[in-house]
Amino acid sequence: MDKGKVGEVAVNEWLDRKGYKVIDVRSNKTMQNLDVDFVFQTQTGASYLCEVKADYNAHKTKNICFETMRIYHNTATFDYGWAIKTPADYLFYTLPETGEIYIFNFSVLRERVVDYIKRVGKKVKSIVVETDAGKTTHGFLIPLSELENAYTHGLITD
Repeated sequence: MDKGKVGEVAVNEWLDRKGYKVIDVRSNKTMQNLDVDFVFQTQTGASYLCEVKADYNAHKTKNICFETMRIYHNTATFDYGWAIKTPADYLFYTLPETGEIYIFNFSVLRERVVDYIKRVGKKVKSIVVETDAGKTTHGFLIPLSELENAYTHGLITD
């Protein structure tokens, strides 16, 4: 299974176990372009868009990778990264190596990232990741310690 899909499957199952109705929109081209994986509905009928990420290094680095740009090799095009362009309400950030999940409200996450970058300025760490044969991404490494009180933390097995 593709590394990114591991997190998506785990979150889908986790939401289902928690009693949410989950609508899988990963195969919808429009939602793919918007970086939305699922719509989940609460028992009250409220619906929320969510994006899922799997990070295989965060358990060691204690950082999240806040993706700001993508470069598509085949088409020689650039696009905003998921952190900027997604209209998702929530980010489910999974750490498959430890089974952890961090759930962020996207608007709160974006505010906290801006506050952090404003505070540290040029000291913010950037990363370029060769995601796969088709794309390379750029992002900022944001310490989880800087995001305390901006997420709910748990185990994907809960």
